Amino acid sequence: MVNPNCQLPRCGDLPYYCPDEQLSPICFQRKMAIENNALLRRTTLSSNINDDDNESKDKSSSSILPYD
Repeated sequence: MVNPNCQLPRCGDLPYYCPDEQLSPICFQRKMAIENNALLRRTTLSSNINDDDNESKDKSSSSILPYD
């Protein structure tokens, strides 16, 4: 018997948790796309934070100039 929580429109969304092997193919593809998107966002966010840190270090070191 097919679990209705593993099919469209629910696709295993909370509170209708569904193991991957029970998800319909469309729901599984949707879940993978969402997870990949979240991973990309986290990776992009962390690299942006690193860039900001580097920029602020550059600005602070160049702004400290001795007066002659």
